[in-house]
Amino acid sequence: MLRFIKKYFLILGFFLGVVFTSLSMASGETLPELGASERKWFSESEEKKMRDEFLRVIRDSTKPVHDPLVQNYIEELGYALVSKIPSKGGDLLRDRFTFFMIEDRTINAVSGPSGYIGIHSGLLLETSTEHEMASVLAHEMAHYSQRHIGRMVESAQRLSIPTLAALLASMALATQNQEAGTAAMASTLGSRVQWELNRSREYEKEADRVGMQILESGGFDPLSMPKFFERLQAANRFNTTQLPAFLSTHPVTEDRIADAMGRALKYPRKSYDSHLAYYLAQARLRVLTDPDEKSLLTTFKEKSVETHASIPNLAAAHQYGYALALLKSHQIPLARQWGERLFRKDPTNRFYRILLAEIEQKEGHAVMAARLLKEGLLLFPTDYALTLEYVGALLGAGEPKTAQEALQSYMRNVRPNDPYLLTRYSEVQGKLGDTVGVLQSRAEILYWYGDLKPAIEQLEYALKIPGIHATLTAQIQAKIDLWKGLLKDA
Repeated sequence: MLRFIKKYFLILGFFLGVVFTSLSMASGETLPELGASERKWFSESEEKKMRDEFLRVIRDSTKPVHDPLVQNYIEELGYALVSKIPSKGGDLLRDRFTFFMIEDRTINAVSGPSGYIGIHSGLLLETSTEHEMASVLAHEMAHYSQRHIGRMVESAQRLSIPTLAALLASMALATQNQEAGTAAMASTLGSRVQWELNRSREYEKEADRVGMQILESGGFDPLSMPKFFERLQAANRFNTTQLPAFLSTHPVTEDRIADAMGRALKYPRKSYDSHLAYYLAQARLRVLTDPDEKSLLTTFKEKSVETHASIPNLAAAHQYGYALALLKSHQIPLARQWGERLFRKDPTNRFYRILLAEIEQKEGHAVMAARLLKEGLLLFPTDYALTLEYVGALLGAGEPKTAQEALQSYMRNVRPNDPYLLTRYSEVQGKLGDTVGVLQSRAEILYWYGDLKPAIEQLEYALKIPGIHATLTAQIQAKIDLWKGLLKDA
Protein backbone atom coordinates (compact mmCIF):
# COMPACT_ATOMS: atom_id res chain seq x y z
CA MET A 1 0.00 0.00 0.00
CA LEU A 2 2.80 2.40 0.86
CA ARG A 3 4.50 1.83 -2.48
CA PHE A 4 1.18 2.38 -4.27
CA ILE A 5 0.57 5.70 -2.54
CA LYS A 6 4.20 6.79 -2.94
CA LYS A 7 3.93 6.22 -6.65
CA TYR A 8 0.97 8.54 -6.98
CA PHE A 9 2.53 11.01 -4.58
CA LEU A 10 5.56 11.28 -6.84
CA ILE A 11 3.63 11.58 -10.06
CA LEU A 12 1.04 14.07 -8.86
CA GLY A 13 3.67 15.99 -6.96
CA PHE A 14 5.71 16.57 -10.06
CA PHE A 15 2.69 17.22 -12.21
CA LEU A 16 1.56 20.00 -9.92
CA GLY A 17 5.09 21.30 -9.54
CA VAL A 18 5.23 20.50 -5.80
CA VAL A 19 8.81 19.58 -4.99
CA PHE A 20 9.53 17.89 -1.64
CA THR A 21 13.24 17.08 -1.64
CA SER A 22 16.22 16.86 0.71
CA LEU A 23 18.73 18.39 -1.64
CA SER A 24 22.16 19.70 -0.68
CA MET A 25 23.24 22.63 -2.81
CA ALA A 26 26.08 21.65 -5.13
CA SER A 27 29.12 23.87 -5.43
CA GLY A 28 31.31 24.76 -8.36
CA GLU A 29 30.38 25.32 -11.99
CA THR A 30 31.16 21.96 -13.55
CA LEU A 31 28.38 20.73 -15.78
CA PRO A 32 26.98 17.57 -14.12
CA GLU A 33 27.13 14.19 -15.77
CA LEU A 34 23.94 12.39 -16.58
CA GLY A 35 24.31 9.00 -14.97
CA ALA A 36 22.20 5.88 -14.87
CA SER A 37 18.89 7.51 -14.00
CA GLU A 38 17.50 7.07 -10.44
CA ARG A 39 18.95 3.64 -9.61
CA LYS A 40 20.08 4.71 -6.13
CA TRP A 41 16.47 5.01 -5.00
CA PHE A 42 14.51 2.48 -7.05
CA SER A 43 14.92 -0.31 -9.58
CA GLU A 44 14.50 -0.14 -13.35
CA SER A 45 11.05 -1.78 -13.12
CA GLU A 46 9.95 0.68 -10.41
CA GLU A 47 11.12 3.61 -12.51
CA LYS A 48 9.12 2.27 -15.47
CA LYS A 49 6.03 2.02 -13.25
CA MET A 50 6.52 5.64 -12.22
CA ARG A 51 6.90 6.67 -15.85
CA ASP A 52 3.72 4.78 -16.77
CA GLU A 53 1.76 6.46 -13.99
CA PHE A 54 3.09 9.85 -15.01
CA LEU A 55 2.06 9.33 -18.64
CA ARG A 56 -1.39 8.13 -17.58
CA VAL A 57 -1.93 11.22 -15.44
CA ILE A 58 -0.77 13.45 -18.31
CA ARG A 59 -2.96 11.65 -20.85
CA ASP A 60 -6.07 11.59 -18.66
CA SER A 61 -5.89 15.16 -17.37
CA THR A 62 -4.38 17.18 -20.23
CA LYS A 63 -4.83 17.72 -23.95
CA PRO A 64 -1.67 17.04 -25.96
CA VAL A 65 -0.58 19.08 -28.97
CA HIS A 66 -0.38 16.56 -31.79
CA ASP A 67 1.15 18.79 -34.47
CA PRO A 68 4.32 17.10 -35.84
CA LEU A 69 5.99 20.39 -36.86
CA VAL A 70 5.66 21.83 -33.36
CA GLN A 71 6.85 18.49 -31.95
CA ASN A 72 9.85 18.60 -34.29
CA TYR A 73 10.76 22.04 -33.03
CA ILE A 74 10.60 21.33 -29.29
CA GLU A 75 12.63 18.15 -29.77
CA GLU A 76 15.31 19.94 -31.78
CA LEU A 77 15.49 22.67 -29.15
CA GLY A 78 15.71 20.14 -26.32
CA TYR A 79 18.37 18.05 -28.03
CA ALA A 80 20.42 21.17 -28.75
CA LEU A 81 20.47 21.80 -25.01
CA VAL A 82 21.66 18.31 -24.08
CA SER A 83 24.18 17.98 -26.90
CA LYS A 84 27.09 19.26 -24.78
CA ILE A 85 26.29 17.56 -21.46
CA PRO A 86 28.76 14.78 -20.54
CA SER A 87 27.33 11.35 -19.78
CA LYS A 88 28.55 8.20 -18.14
CA GLY A 89 29.21 5.40 -20.62
CA GLY A 90 29.09 7.68 -23.66
CA ASP A 91 25.45 6.88 -24.51
CA LEU A 92 23.25 9.17 -26.60
CA LEU A 93 21.82 11.81 -24.28
CA ARG A 94 18.95 12.53 -26.66
CA ASP A 95 17.72 9.04 -25.77
CA ARG A 96 17.46 10.12 -22.10
CA PHE A 97 14.81 12.77 -22.77
CA THR A 98 11.32 12.73 -24.25
CA PHE A 99 9.69 16.09 -24.96
CA PHE A 100 5.98 16.63 -25.44
CA MET A 101 3.65 19.61 -25.55
CA ILE A 102 0.43 20.12 -23.59
CA GLU A 103 -2.30 22.44 -24.86
CA ASP A 104 -2.47 24.78 -21.88
CA ARG A 105 -2.15 28.56 -22.13
CA THR A 106 -0.44 28.83 -18.75
CA ILE A 107 3.31 29.52 -18.80
CA ASN A 108 4.85 26.38 -17.38
CA ALA A 109 6.72 23.13 -17.95
CA VAL A 110 6.94 19.92 -15.95
CA SER A 111 9.73 17.41 -15.39
CA GLY A 112 8.66 13.82 -14.93
CA PRO A 113 10.30 10.42 -14.42
CA SER A 114 12.73 8.94 -16.96
CA GLY A 115 13.53 12.30 -18.54
CA TYR A 116 9.98 13.13 -19.69
CA ILE A 117 9.55 16.88 -20.05
CA GLY A 118 6.14 18.40 -20.74
CA ILE A 119 5.90 21.93 -22.12
CA HIS A 120 2.74 23.99 -21.86
CA SER A 121 1.72 25.65 -25.13
CA GLY A 122 1.57 28.96 -23.25
CA LEU A 123 5.32 28.81 -22.74
CA LEU A 124 6.04 28.82 -26.47
CA LEU A 125 3.31 31.38 -27.16
CA GLU A 126 4.29 33.88 -24.46
CA THR A 127 8.09 33.81 -24.52
CA SER A 128 9.61 36.67 -26.52
CA THR A 129 12.78 34.87 -27.61
CA GLU A 130 13.92 31.31 -28.20
CA HIS A 131 16.42 31.77 -25.39
CA GLU A 132 13.65 32.36 -22.83
CA MET A 133 11.98 29.17 -24.00
CA ALA A 134 15.28 27.30 -23.76
CA SER A 135 15.91 28.63 -20.25
CA VAL A 136 12.77 26.95 -18.91
CA LEU A 137 13.58 23.67 -20.67
CA ALA A 138 17.10 23.78 -19.24
CA HIS A 139 15.67 24.35 -15.77
CA GLU A 140 13.43 21.27 -16.10
CA MET A 141 16.35 19.21 -17.44
CA ALA A 142 18.29 20.22 -14.34
CA HIS A 143 15.55 18.73 -12.16
CA TYR A 144 16.22 15.44 -13.93
CA SER A 145 20.03 15.68 -13.91
CA GLN A 146 20.03 16.48 -10.18
CA ARG A 147 17.89 13.44 -9.37
CA HIS A 148 15.11 15.39 -7.71
CA ILE A 149 12.60 12.56 -8.07
CA GLY A 150 14.88 10.18 -6.17
CA ARG A 151 15.21 12.70 -3.41
CA MET A 152 11.45 13.05 -3.35
CA VAL A 153 11.32 9.32 -2.62
CA GLU A 154 13.47 9.88 0.46
CA SER A 155 11.06 12.52 1.70
CA ALA A 156 8.01 10.42 0.89
CA GLN A 157 9.40 7.44 2.78
CA ARG A 158 9.31 9.47 5.99
CA LEU A 159 5.56 10.13 5.71
CA SER A 160 2.92 7.80 7.12
CA ILE A 161 0.25 6.19 4.94
CA PRO A 162 -2.59 8.36 6.34
CA THR A 163 -0.51 11.49 5.76
CA LEU A 164 0.25 10.47 2.18
CA ALA A 165 -3.40 9.70 1.51
CA ALA A 166 -4.46 13.09 2.88
CA LEU A 167 -1.73 14.76 0.86
CA LEU A 168 -3.03 13.17 -2.34
CA ALA A 169 -6.51 14.46 -1.58
CA SER A 170 -5.07 17.93 -1.01
CA MET A 171 -3.23 17.77 -4.33
CA ALA A 172 -6.43 16.74 -6.10
CA LEU A 173 -8.18 19.73 -4.50
CA ALA A 174 -5.38 22.00 -5.68
CA THR A 175 -6.10 21.13 -9.32
CA GLN A 176 -9.56 22.70 -8.89
CA ASN A 177 -8.79 25.42 -6.32
CA GLN A 178 -5.13 26.27 -5.86
CA GLU A 179 -5.59 28.39 -2.74
CA ALA A 180 -7.74 25.80 -0.95
CA GLY A 181 -5.48 22.95 -2.06
CA THR A 182 -2.36 24.71 -0.84
CA ALA A 183 -3.95 25.42 2.53
CA ALA A 184 -5.03 21.79 2.84
CA MET A 185 -1.51 20.59 1.98
CA ALA A 186 0.04 22.88 4.58
CA SER A 187 -2.39 21.61 7.20
CA THR A 188 -1.82 17.98 6.23
CA LEU A 189 1.94 18.08 6.05
CA GLY A 190 2.55 19.70 9.38
CA SER A 191 5.68 21.49 10.51
CA ARG A 192 8.33 18.97 9.40
CA VAL A 193 7.35 18.73 5.76
CA GLN A 194 6.31 22.37 5.74
CA TRP A 195 9.95 23.05 6.56
CA GLU A 196 10.84 21.27 3.34
CA LEU A 197 8.30 23.35 1.44
CA ASN A 198 9.98 26.48 2.79
CA ARG A 199 13.27 25.22 1.41
CA SER A 200 11.81 24.60 -2.07
CA ARG A 201 13.13 27.95 -3.29
CA GLU A 202 16.63 26.71 -2.60
CA TYR A 203 15.90 23.66 -4.73
CA GLU A 204 14.70 25.94 -7.50
CA LYS A 205 17.98 27.86 -7.27
CA GLU A 206 19.79 24.56 -7.73
CA ALA A 207 17.84 23.91 -10.91
CA ASP A 208 18.56 27.49 -11.98
CA ARG A 209 22.30 27.04 -11.45
CA VAL A 210 22.58 23.74 -13.31
CA GLY A 211 20.00 24.86 -15.88
CA MET A 212 22.06 27.92 -16.71
CA GLN A 213 25.10 25.74 -17.34
CA ILE A 214 23.02 23.56 -19.67
CA LEU A 215 21.65 26.69 -21.35
CA GLU A 216 25.05 28.27 -22.00
CA SER A 217 26.69 25.02 -23.12
CA GLY A 218 23.91 24.56 -25.69
CA GLY A 219 24.68 27.93 -27.26
CA PHE A 220 21.87 29.94 -25.68
CA ASP A 221 21.92 33.26 -23.83
CA PRO A 222 22.44 32.80 -20.06
CA LEU A 223 20.88 36.20 -19.40
CA SER A 224 17.59 34.95 -20.82
CA MET A 225 16.87 33.10 -17.57
CA PRO A 226 16.93 36.08 -15.13
CA LYS A 227 15.38 38.35 -17.75
CA PHE A 228 12.46 35.97 -18.16
CA PHE A 229 12.05 35.83 -14.38
CA GLU A 230 12.02 39.63 -14.26
CA ARG A 231 9.46 39.89 -17.06
CA LEU A 232 7.11 37.41 -15.39
CA GLN A 233 7.45 39.08 -12.02
CA ALA A 234 6.87 42.57 -13.44
CA ALA A 235 3.81 41.47 -15.42
CA ASN A 236 2.26 39.98 -12.27
CA ARG A 237 3.52 42.35 -9.59
CA PHE A 238 -0.01 43.39 -8.61
CA ASN A 239 -1.70 40.08 -9.36
CA THR A 240 -1.26 37.93 -6.26
CA THR A 241 -4.39 35.80 -6.63
CA GLN A 242 -3.89 34.32 -10.11
CA LEU A 243 -0.20 33.92 -10.73
CA PRO A 244 1.07 32.16 -13.87
CA ALA A 245 1.62 28.47 -13.28
CA PHE A 246 5.37 28.90 -13.59
CA LEU A 247 5.43 31.45 -10.75
CA SER A 248 3.18 29.27 -8.62
CA THR A 249 5.30 26.15 -9.03
CA HIS A 250 8.66 27.90 -9.41
CA PRO A 251 8.53 30.82 -6.91
CA VAL A 252 10.54 33.83 -8.11
CA THR A 253 12.00 36.18 -5.49
CA GLU A 254 14.25 39.22 -5.81
CA ASP A 255 17.11 37.18 -4.34
CA ARG A 256 16.59 34.40 -6.84
CA ILE A 257 16.55 36.85 -9.75
CA ALA A 258 19.69 38.58 -8.44
CA ASP A 259 21.43 35.24 -7.98
CA ALA A 260 20.60 34.16 -11.54
CA MET A 261 21.59 37.56 -12.95
CA GLY A 262 24.92 37.55 -11.14
CA ARG A 263 25.73 34.09 -12.43
CA ALA A 264 24.69 34.95 -16.00
CA LEU A 265 26.90 38.05 -16.06
CA LYS A 266 29.97 35.89 -15.41
CA TYR A 267 29.69 34.41 -18.89
CA PRO A 268 31.27 36.27 -21.86
CA ARG A 269 28.75 38.46 -23.63
CA LYS A 270 27.78 37.46 -27.16
CA SER A 271 25.17 38.36 -29.72
CA TYR A 272 22.26 35.90 -29.75
CA ASP A 273 19.45 35.52 -32.28
CA SER A 274 16.36 33.33 -32.21
CA HIS A 275 16.13 30.77 -34.99
CA LEU A 276 13.45 31.13 -37.65
CA ALA A 277 11.99 27.76 -36.56
CA TYR A 278 11.16 29.26 -33.14
CA TYR A 279 9.04 32.03 -34.63
CA LEU A 280 7.42 29.69 -37.17
CA ALA A 281 6.51 27.13 -34.50
CA GLN A 282 5.14 29.94 -32.34
CA ALA A 283 2.96 31.26 -35.19
CA ARG A 284 1.77 27.77 -36.11
CA LEU A 285 0.85 26.93 -32.53
CA ARG A 286 -1.07 30.19 -32.17
CA VAL A 287 -3.17 29.46 -35.26
CA LEU A 288 -3.74 25.83 -34.26
CA THR A 289 -4.90 26.58 -30.72
CA ASP A 290 -6.82 29.86 -31.10
CA PRO A 291 -10.45 29.26 -32.15
CA ASP A 292 -11.04 32.94 -33.00
CA GLU A 293 -10.40 32.89 -36.77
CA LYS A 294 -11.39 36.52 -37.23
CA SER A 295 -8.93 37.74 -34.61
CA LEU A 296 -6.16 35.57 -36.05
CA LEU A 297 -6.71 36.98 -39.52
CA THR A 298 -6.76 40.57 -38.30
CA THR A 299 -3.66 40.19 -36.13
CA PHE A 300 -1.51 38.35 -38.64
CA LYS A 301 -2.65 40.51 -41.56
CA GLU A 302 -1.49 43.63 -39.72
CA LYS A 303 1.79 42.00 -38.73
CA SER A 304 2.45 40.48 -42.16
CA VAL A 305 3.25 43.89 -43.67
CA GLU A 306 5.66 44.88 -40.88
CA THR A 307 9.32 44.75 -41.90
CA HIS A 308 11.05 44.07 -38.53
CA ALA A 309 14.47 45.16 -39.80
CA SER A 310 16.09 44.18 -36.50
CA ILE A 311 14.42 40.73 -36.44
CA PRO A 312 13.94 39.57 -40.06
CA ASN A 313 12.89 36.09 -38.93
CA LEU A 314 9.90 37.59 -37.15
CA ALA A 315 8.58 39.17 -40.36
CA ALA A 316 8.70 35.82 -42.18
CA ALA A 317 6.92 34.12 -39.28
CA HIS A 318 4.12 36.69 -39.33
CA GLN A 319 3.63 36.11 -43.05
CA TYR A 320 3.57 32.37 -42.40
CA GLY A 321 1.03 32.87 -39.62
CA TYR A 322 -1.14 34.93 -41.96
CA ALA A 323 -1.05 32.17 -44.59
CA LEU A 324 -2.07 29.60 -41.96
CA ALA A 325 -4.88 31.84 -40.71
CA LEU A 326 -6.13 32.24 -44.27
CA LEU A 327 -6.06 28.48 -44.74
CA LYS A 328 -7.92 27.95 -41.47
CA SER A 329 -10.65 30.36 -42.62
CA HIS A 330 -10.87 28.59 -46.03
CA GLN A 331 -9.45 31.50 -48.05
CA ILE A 332 -7.43 29.06 -50.15
CA PRO A 333 -6.28 31.21 -53.14
CA LEU A 334 -4.85 33.93 -50.87
CA ALA A 335 -3.29 31.34 -48.56
CA ARG A 336 -1.60 29.76 -51.58
CA GLN A 337 -0.31 33.13 -52.75
CA TRP A 338 1.40 33.80 -49.40
CA GLY A 339 2.59 30.21 -49.04
CA GLU A 340 4.18 30.11 -52.49
CA ARG A 341 5.88 33.46 -51.86
CA LEU A 342 7.50 32.08 -48.70
CA PHE A 343 8.44 28.77 -50.36
CA ARG A 344 10.14 30.52 -53.29
CA LYS A 345 12.35 32.40 -50.84
CA ASP A 346 13.26 29.28 -48.86
CA PRO A 347 12.40 25.99 -50.67
CA THR A 348 14.20 23.84 -48.08
CA ASN A 349 12.05 25.11 -45.21
CA ARG A 350 9.88 22.27 -43.86
CA PHE A 351 7.23 24.62 -42.45
CA TYR A 352 6.65 26.20 -45.86
CA ARG A 353 6.65 22.89 -47.73
CA ILE A 354 4.11 21.35 -45.36
CA LEU A 355 1.98 24.51 -45.61
CA LEU A 356 1.78 24.10 -49.41
CA ALA A 357 0.98 20.40 -48.97
CA GLU A 358 -1.82 21.30 -46.54
CA ILE A 359 -3.21 23.76 -49.11
CA GLU A 360 -3.12 21.07 -51.82
CA GLN A 361 -4.97 18.62 -49.59
CA LYS A 362 -7.53 21.26 -48.66
CA GLU A 363 -8.29 21.62 -52.37
CA GLY A 364 -8.51 17.85 -52.84
CA HIS A 365 -5.12 17.48 -54.52
CA ALA A 366 -3.71 14.74 -52.29
CA VAL A 367 -1.48 13.34 -55.05
CA MET A 368 0.21 16.72 -55.48
CA ALA A 369 0.58 17.04 -51.69
CA ALA A 370 2.22 13.61 -51.49
CA ARG A 371 4.63 14.58 -54.28
CA LEU A 372 5.64 17.77 -52.47
CA LEU A 373 6.25 15.89 -49.23
CA LYS A 374 8.16 13.07 -50.91
CA GLU A 375 10.49 15.67 -52.43
CA GLY A 376 10.98 17.09 -48.94
CA LEU A 377 11.91 13.64 -47.61
CA LEU A 378 14.68 13.45 -50.21
CA LEU A 379 16.19 16.48 -48.44
CA PHE A 380 15.35 15.30 -44.88
CA PRO A 381 14.91 11.48 -45.02
CA THR A 382 14.39 11.03 -41.27
CA ASP A 383 12.16 14.04 -40.63
CA TYR A 384 9.25 13.26 -38.31
CA ALA A 385 6.83 15.93 -39.53
CA LEU A 386 7.42 15.30 -43.23
CA THR A 387 6.95 11.55 -42.72
CA LEU A 388 3.65 11.88 -40.84
CA GLU A 389 2.30 14.42 -43.33
CA TYR A 390 3.45 12.28 -46.27
CA VAL A 391 1.63 9.25 -44.89
CA GLY A 392 -1.51 11.35 -44.41
CA ALA A 393 -1.31 12.60 -47.99
CA LEU A 394 -0.85 9.05 -49.28
CA LEU A 395 -4.00 7.98 -47.44
CA GLY A 396 -5.85 10.91 -48.99
CA ALA A 397 -4.55 9.84 -52.41
CA GLY A 398 -5.87 6.31 -51.91
CA GLU A 399 -2.45 4.70 -51.51
CA PRO A 400 -2.60 2.96 -48.10
CA LYS A 401 -0.11 0.26 -49.15
CA THR A 402 2.57 2.84 -49.96
CA ALA A 403 1.72 4.61 -46.72
CA GLN A 404 2.17 1.36 -44.81
CA GLU A 405 5.59 0.74 -46.38
CA ALA A 406 6.74 4.27 -45.58
CA LEU A 407 5.63 4.03 -41.96
CA GLN A 408 7.05 0.55 -41.44
CA SER A 409 10.45 1.69 -42.68
CA TYR A 410 10.42 4.84 -40.55
CA MET A 411 9.29 3.05 -37.38
CA ARG A 412 11.82 0.28 -37.88
CA ASN A 413 14.83 2.47 -38.66
CA VAL A 414 14.19 5.86 -37.06
CA ARG A 415 11.51 6.06 -34.39
CA PRO A 416 10.04 2.88 -32.92
CA ASN A 417 7.20 2.89 -30.37
CA ASP A 418 6.04 6.47 -30.96
CA PRO A 419 2.34 6.65 -29.96
CA TYR A 420 1.44 9.12 -32.72
CA LEU A 421 3.14 7.02 -35.38
CA LEU A 422 1.35 3.96 -34.01
CA THR A 423 -1.95 5.84 -34.18
CA ARG A 424 -1.32 6.75 -37.80
CA TYR A 425 -0.23 3.16 -38.51
CA SER A 426 -3.48 1.89 -37.01
CA GLU A 427 -5.34 4.19 -39.40
CA VAL A 428 -3.35 2.81 -42.33
CA GLN A 429 -4.11 -0.78 -41.28
CA GLY A 430 -7.79 0.09 -41.07
CA LYS A 431 -7.71 1.38 -44.66
CA LEU A 432 -6.10 -1.92 -45.70
CA GLY A 433 -8.78 -3.92 -43.89
CA ASP A 434 -6.24 -5.43 -41.48
CA THR A 435 -8.36 -5.75 -38.32
CA VAL A 436 -5.73 -7.78 -36.49
CA GLY A 437 -3.11 -5.15 -37.28
CA VAL A 438 -5.39 -2.37 -35.99
CA LEU A 439 -5.84 -4.20 -32.70
CA GLN A 440 -2.10 -4.84 -32.42
CA SER A 441 -1.33 -1.14 -32.94
CA ARG A 442 -3.94 -0.10 -30.39
CA ALA A 443 -2.43 -2.56 -27.94
CA GLU A 444 1.05 -1.09 -28.46
CA ILE A 445 -0.27 2.43 -27.87
CA LEU A 446 -1.93 1.36 -24.62
CA TYR A 447 1.26 -0.44 -23.58
CA TRP A 448 3.29 2.70 -24.25
CA TYR A 449 1.05 4.55 -21.80
CA GLY A 450 1.40 1.73 -19.26
CA ASP A 451 -2.19 0.52 -19.60
CA LEU A 452 -1.34 -3.18 -19.58
CA LYS A 453 -4.78 -4.65 -18.90
CA PRO A 454 -6.62 -2.96 -21.82
CA ALA A 455 -3.54 -3.59 -24.02
CA ILE A 456 -3.81 -7.32 -23.31
CA GLU A 457 -7.55 -7.20 -24.04
CA GLN A 458 -6.86 -5.73 -27.49
CA LEU A 459 -4.52 -8.63 -28.30
CA GLU A 460 -7.03 -11.16 -26.98
CA TYR A 461 -9.64 -9.65 -29.31
CA ALA A 462 -7.16 -10.04 -32.16
CA LEU A 463 -6.80 -13.76 -31.48
CA LYS A 464 -10.54 -14.18 -31.98
CA ILE A 465 -10.44 -12.83 -35.55
CA PRO A 466 -11.22 -15.69 -37.98
CA GLY A 467 -8.47 -16.80 -40.36
CA ILE A 468 -5.51 -15.46 -38.40
CA HIS A 469 -2.23 -17.17 -39.41
CA ALA A 470 -0.69 -19.65 -36.95
CA THR A 471 2.65 -17.80 -36.85
CA LEU A 472 0.96 -14.51 -36.05
CA THR A 473 -1.18 -16.23 -33.43
CA ALA A 474 1.98 -17.51 -31.71
CA GLN A 475 3.57 -14.04 -31.80
CA ILE A 476 0.51 -12.39 -30.30
CA GLN A 477 0.15 -15.06 -27.62
CA ALA A 478 3.81 -14.65 -26.67
CA LYS A 479 3.26 -10.92 -26.19
CA ILE A 480 0.13 -11.54 -24.14
CA ASP A 481 2.09 -13.89 -21.88
CA LEU A 482 4.89 -11.33 -21.52
CA TRP A 483 2.53 -8.49 -20.66
CA LYS A 484 0.55 -10.64 -18.23
CA GLY A 485 3.82 -11.34 -16.43
CA LEU A 486 4.50 -7.60 -16.21
CA LEU A 487 0.96 -6.99 -14.97
CA LYS A 488 1.40 -9.61 -12.28
CA ASP A 489 4.62 -7.92 -11.08
CA ALA A 490 3.05 -4.44 -11.08
